[in-house]
Amino acid sequence: MIAVTTKKIHEYILTDDRQLPENERPVFHIRTLTANKFAKVINLFEKLQADKSGGLEQVNSIITEILRVSLKAWDNLRDDDAQTVEFNRDEVQKILDCLSLPEIYELIEQILSVNGLSEPQAKN
Repeated sequence: MIAVTTKKIHEYILTDDRQLPENERPVFHIRTLTANKFAKVINLFEKLQADKSGGLEQVNSIITEILRVSLKAWDNLRDDDAQTVEFNRDEVQKILDCLSLPEIYELIEQILSVNGLSEPQAKN
């Protein structure tokens, strides 16, 4: 799917959350990115894929920046203590306290997909 307008927001529910009652499912609102922002996300994603030796702090930093650029909002996100986590673009790193690494990668894959690029294409 190739996005045609940067005004479109895509809602996404992680696979493991789809069995939850509808009002409890975390919903991520993904931006359709401008060409410039999408290029930035692709560069960050490629860096994430290539630099496995950078340490967890660097991985978290790259993930945070991808999500900061790509997410418009989220609903019903809760941390490990079941406390609601409000969306704030400047504090998007709070998502790292709420999701597992596989869930974060699933979200990044969806970001790539709604912007017209699948993960295998990004790797090439």
